[in-house]
Amino acid sequence: MNQIQPVVVRTFDTDEDRLRAFFSATGISAPRLTAGKAEFFRGFNGWLWNYSAPSAPNELLSIPPDPSLAIAFPYPFEELASAIALCSGTYPDAATVAALLESFGLPNALATRPVGVLSGGERLLLALAKATALHPVTAKLAICSPTHWLNSSRLRHVKRVLDLYATSGRAVDVYLLNGEVLPGSTVPALGTNLSTEADGSLVWQLTFGQSTVSFPEASFPRYTASSSITYRHPQQDSRLASPTLLVGDNGVGKSVFAKILAGLLRPDGEIRVACGGSRGPARLILQDALPQLFGRSTNEYLQTVFRYDDKGREEAIELYRSLEDAVRAEVVAQPSIRQDAVGNQEHPDSVLQARLALIAERLVSRPPLLILDEPGWCLSMPLARALLHAACIEARRRHVGLIVISHLDSWWDGLDS
Repeated sequence: MNQIQPVVVRTFDTDEDRLRAFFSATGISAPRLTAGKAEFFRGFNGWLWNYSAPSAPNELLSIPPDPSLAIAFPYPFEELASAIALCSGTYPDAATVAALLESFGLPNALATRPVGVLSGGERLLLALAKATALHPVTAKLAICSPTHWLNSSRLRHVKRVLDLYATSGRAVDVYLLNGEVLPGSTVPALGTNLSTEADGSLVWQLTFGQSTVSFPEASFPRYTASSSITYRHPQQDSRLASPTLLVGDNGVGKSVFAKILAGLLRPDGEIRVACGGSRGPARLILQDALPQLFGRSTNEYLQTVFRYDDKGREEAIELYRSLEDAVRAEVVAQPSIRQDAVGNQEHPDSVLQARLALIAERLVSRPPLLILDEPGWCLSMPLARALLHAACIEARRRHVGLIVISHLDSWWDGLDS
């Protein structure tokens, strides 16, 4: 009989600290995306030349902060079928794969849909399903921050996988950031007050009735059925207080709706936003924000975006410094936060500083609306709240409405709306 293993939870103040520990324990290495091209290629070369196949390839299964990195095949069916075949020695039929998907709340229609079009939560659920299939041949599970990707109603799937490994005698290490909790745990004290009422109220307008965005079928490299999402609104016009918190289950289309508002997807009906006397597409910062730097450091990014706009570049750099100063003031005021958690001021290269640079660049363009998709991803709760507080104040000063999309709605208690 297997002896039950405890689930070991390791908590860190910054993503940089967490990744160092995770990489050290798992042997996984990934180049940094926030320190510029030279540092990225230095890390890539280190990984390339120091890589060696593990002596026991099935000993460790890891799910990094981005669950996409735990998925090897382009379609969910192949991902799960290969895992099942590795344990059983027999390639499974479609019904077996469908049953595993559906046990994690994923419809069988996703089996032949490209992994790249799945939502972040659906990719994490797929990684958890794969971990379930592989547990008979795996000695240890290491997983980073699963709660950021899932609606609270789906956190039971995380607990189910952790319990499966622990009761099967497998070692389980969970790497979290300060403020993240596993299902059944208590959310810690919030710290930063997010209210911005002192800066005056701001309202933005959303106009649409019913709109559908369609995704056509594909026949290459394999057949993928067409799909669509329809958004309905009981009122043609709505006036919403900024900041607005948008929550919802995985796969319901929150990120797709954000892309529509940002003009990145075109529905068959018109959806418009207006705020501060202007109308036009919103600006969007996706959950996995780091690739949006395009391989540049924080300083390089702001210099490049405004290469031909001296005035815009000066404003963006000044705004970035203002945002960073506001977050540093929050850090100084809270003894529980590490004093170096924000990052190096002269050579900014932390995840937090990258997010601040992206926010500054978006706000300088003065859109009617700024959308932050999971702004706390790869940040501890104290730092995430400090970042959002600073962003709310600066957006309001520029009459830019703000939407926060998040599964961690308890993290944002105190928002004005």
